[in-house]
Order: sequence, then structure tokens, then C-alpha cells
Amino acid sequence: MKLPKIDLQQILEGLRPSRVRNIFFDFLSCRHRAILSLVFVSLMGYAGFIWYRYIYNYYWTVEQKEQYIKSKDTGVVFEKSRFYKLIEKEEERKKKREENIGEIEDIFRLNK
Repeated sequence: MKLPKIDLQQILEGLRPSRVRNIFFDFLSCRHRAILSLVFVSLMGYAGFIWYRYIYNYYWTVEQKEQYIKSKDTGVVFEKSRFYKLIEKEEERKKKREENIGEIEDIFRLNK
């Protein structure tokens, strides 16, 4: 059984970018506008369905709700010692701000 010869030149000629571009734009022309419109409308409908399902029509099972409530029910641990240390640091900063700085040198020599 003899296989036919493959003409690589002919294949490459058919895959030229300009030829592929022309075929694509010919497909987009008036002959196939109805098909493309149908594809576009069906994709938009499917996207709308998914959007509605995930945003407005969500559904959790009882187990999922309980698991979510348990994960959020851990509470907050209040560390008094750490809180008081922060308060002390803030008080020290406040005292430093209120200290009299004294005579500040006029670096621009405005008060001669």
C-alpha cells in the first residue's frame, strides 16, 4: 500500500496568515451572521444563568450552614497584658510630644 505524497508547500500556502485571516473574516460576513448571533445570545444566556445561580439563587445545605457558623464562632481572645502594654507605650509617646522642646534653632535665619 502506497501512501500519497504530502505536498508541504501546498499546506503551508493554505496556512498563510493572510489566507487564514481572510477565511475568518469571510466567516464573520453576512453569510454566517445568524449563526454568530445565535452563539452570542446563547453564551449571554448561559452567563446570565450562572450569574443568577451564584448571586441570587445560592443554596447551602444544613451541614454547610452549621459548618460556617462553627467556623465563625471561635470568638476573640482579649489579651489584657498586651493591651495594657500598648496603652503604656501610647502614654509615653504622648508625654514625649507634650514635653517642652526648648529653644529651637532657626535654621532659615528668619528672626534676625
